Amino acid sequence: MGQTLLAQREQFHQSRLVEDIIPSRLQYQEAVKQVDRFFADQGSGPADIAGRTTAWIGQQIQQQAALLSYIDVFWFLAAIAASGMIVALVLMKGSRPAEPHASP
Repeated sequence: MGQTLLAQREQFHQSRLVEDIIPSRLQYQEAVKQVDRFFADQGSGPADIAGRTTAWIGQQIQQQAALLSYIDVFWFLAAIAASGMIVALVLMKGSRPAEPHASP
């Protein structure tokens, strides 16, 4: 169950993060320029830079989606544990042992 939830949430977050990647946005253009400069400083040729930049952006999206999905699963499991504790406390409250009778 946890793996399925993790995979579903990762797909959800990845699709939501990709929605914000718009090439005409100034933030996107600045990020691409910075990453291009980084790869150029590392000695990559002009033909390699575009591909490596695209791959780096995709990797960042995957990492962020994975982190967000782990956070979601953590909160889901925490809610299940908390509800289990509440149920246990309610059940314990209703089943108190009888008081022992004092002998004369």
